Amino acid sequence: MFNAIHLNSIGYVFEFGNKVNTWTTYGAGKKLVGQVKSGYKFTATGQAQYKGRTWYRIKDNKWILGTNTVTTKKYASIKAKAAKTAKQKKVVALANAQVGKAYVWGATGPYSFDCSGLTMYAYKKATGLTLPHYSVSQLYYGKAVSTKKLARGTCSSLVLSQLQAT
Repeated sequence: MFNAIHLNSIGYVFEFGNKVNTWTTYGAGKKLVGQVKSGYKFTATGQAQYKGRTWYRIKDNKWILGTNTVTTKKYASIKAKAAKTAKQKKVVALANAQVGKAYVWGATGPYSFDCSGLTMYAYKKATGLTLPHYSVSQLYYGKAVSTKKLARGTCSSLVLSQLQAT
């Protein structure tokens, strides 16, 4: 995860949903002086190597371990991926919430669904994306994934698990 941040350039603290310790000096050998949240934006005003690890000086002469930082470009990529993952989870959760409702050919919810009506409903409600009400047309809105790459919790595995249950 670590990306080198150049002196006087901007970086971000990154630790999945956690806070990161700051120290009075590099090496974590002195006093712990606080924490910063993941996503904290900083300018590297100093850099030091200690026991093979890179440390950055951030505001108020506090130091942070380099493995807890990423470049601006990498942080943007991480945030974009997290947003995409959150949308995917929202679609799956909404589709799962419909389990037990009646299958009616041509139905698009909210009380009954057909196959493409369920995906159309879940994507519209969860993300605002309007899909056509025809499964072959919906195919062109996605990206092909081999069955070997399907993971539990994805929309594809949701559909496959429902087919296997019948």
